[in-house]
Amino acid sequence: MGININMDYSTLFSSLSGNSSNNLYSLTNSFSDYASIRNGSYGKLVKAYYTKVASEEEESDDSTESTSKGTDVTKSNPFNDTAAAKTYTNVVSKSDNLQESADKLKGTDASTVFKKEYVKDAESGTTSFDYNSSKIASAVNSFVKDYNALLSSTDKVSDSTVAARTSYLKKVTSNYEDALSQIGITKGNNGQLSVDSDKLKASNMEAVKNVFGGSSGYAYQVSSAASLIESGAASAASTSGSSYTPFGTYNYGTSTSSMFDSLI
Repeated sequence: MGININMDYSTLFSSLSGNSSNNLYSLTNSFSDYASIRNGSYGKLVKAYYTKVASEEEESDDSTESTSKGTDVTKSNPFNDTAAAKTYTNVVSKSDNLQESADKLKGTDASTVFKKEYVKDAESGTTSFDYNSSKIASAVNSFVKDYNALLSSTDKVSDSTVAARTSYLKKVTSNYEDALSQIGITKGNNGQLSVDSDKLKASNMEAVKNVFGGSSGYAYQVSSAASLIESGAASAASTSGSSYTPFGTYNYGTSTSSMFDSLI
């Protein structure tokens, strides 16, 4: 079968007539928008699905083997095919945990521990309307545990953005080092925090609230810093896998616009 070299090929490129640079730019945007759809809606749906599956496994299966699978989303997610992606996914998880712990202490969450209630003294048996020091101490210990876990997870990654945002988190803590020390929380040379529970419980709970609470308090700033680390790790994970990332997003190998992400 012969090829007609004299045929008119102009119709194939009619959409590019006129200003070629503008039309090529438009064509590029179309591919970028297409990538955004796949990166945004599709990816988030897949991530939500596997998170739900992991949660259901953890709740419904009492065996040790099944529980371990349920608590580790990366094991049940078939898109996690690289060690790097799993490492960044772990940072995302630890960041999210710290944000939840911080939100309970920053005073803006509905379930904040800094709400006075009727508390019965174990020794005297008297009841008073005051802060529940045991509940506050428990929340602070959980916060410190999640804080240290996040720092440990970031030590295992090499992404410069994650490293810079982790340094910012440590700087926030350094700014509050003296105030934290007064209520029994100290920072070690490695940046990790430790709690003197006896000193914490003996502290004035109003003072503890002043350190952690408020729109500009320590917990609020830590939560914001952890959120930045989470987004940085998620971005690093999206380029460390093969075709599909640990979050179900498609890895094109180049940055694309995210106009559809804000709609989901």
